[in-house]
Amino acid sequence: MLPWRENISVYVHLPWCTSKCPYCDFNSFLRTPSVREDLYINCLLQDLEEDIKLAPGRVVSSIYLGGGTPSLFSSELIARLLEGISEKVPVRESAEITLEINPESTSFRKLEVYKRSGVNRISIGVQSFSNDVLTALSRPHNDIEARNAILLVEEVGFENINIDLMFGVPSGTYNSDMLDLNEAISFQPGHISRYQLTIEEGTKFHVSPPKLPHEDAIYRSYSDGLELLKNSGFNRYEVSAYSLSGRSSSHNLHYWRYGDYIGIGAGAHGKVTIGKDIYRTKKADSPTLYMKKLKEKRADSEKRLVSEEDALIEYAINITRLTDGFELSDLYDKTGIEPGSHEVDEKIIRAEKAGFFERKGDVIKPTKKGQLFLNDLQLIFLN
Repeated sequence: MLPWRENISVYVHLPWCTSKCPYCDFNSFLRTPSVREDLYINCLLQDLEEDIKLAPGRVVSSIYLGGGTPSLFSSELIARLLEGISEKVPVRESAEITLEINPESTSFRKLEVYKRSGVNRISIGVQSFSNDVLTALSRPHNDIEARNAILLVEEVGFENINIDLMFGVPSGTYNSDMLDLNEAISFQPGHISRYQLTIEEGTKFHVSPPKLPHEDAIYRSYSDGLELLKNSGFNRYEVSAYSLSGRSSSHNLHYWRYGDYIGIGAGAHGKVTIGKDIYRTKKADSPTLYMKKLKEKRADSEKRLVSEEDALIEYAINITRLTDGFELSDLYDKTGIEPGSHEVDEKIIRAEKAGFFERKGDVIKPTKKGQLFLNDLQLIFLN
């Protein structure tokens, strides 16, 4: 068995927030006093117990608690969840366990309990250190809370820290973008995720588009940000992810390399390979419906077989985000496509001719042009 077939990751979706950000298209809901977080944790563990039957004998190599705002949950419930996961499935001692936190919903005590419960990586949703930008993004924290959250995470002793930033945002400028990046670097985190704002369908910004900086200023923020991060020792290993040596996110790399994962929680997606067949799973979006179905012991997972055509598209959309590229043998093994496929060769040759790919032996890597025009590169595999 190849190593990637031995491992599996677990994604846990904790869907509640104190408010809905206008740019967010994730499956999230306003937290109300009626929310029973303890019952939701019970449902997550029941959900895991059912889904892991699809992948017996696998060992969990990473766990990611995302949302929503996972740090709204009590630290005791997070501890119970992680303990429950380790009781139901084997978890590698070296497993990366990430928890997303928002600055306004964390505390020293919470972080201490997270650490004792096994969380070893914290991802902080800062987005900006500018109050003007935070207000324009309707973020529920301010600049002081953002800085304090980072200091608290460091004080508790977390060594693997990610800071999320956005650029090209309303009320943002080239100067504010670069100030944000410089300040994030000054905290010396191991990882920085830096995203350009995109307006997604179904969001408030899609219904009522905000005024954004001029595209020239956005590109300057992007290109100068690349240079600053590189000069500060950060390696760009994925389109929006930068890390110091040894601090890349193993969970996210597992996704982008088209690895298998169990997705539990309202709206969570999963992917499991059984033999040469790839299955996608999807849970009910509504937390109420999700919990109701599990309480009634009805299987919540929608399971569908992924066609070879779709597997190639999914693989390409994920793997082309990585700067290190991929091996053709990996593509064939993970998609189930027979080696030497004319369709695969034709699409790769088209990408090479467009200047998006470069090939060295069996390894195919996106060029700088391919990274810059990623959507155009991925369209080759969609058509």
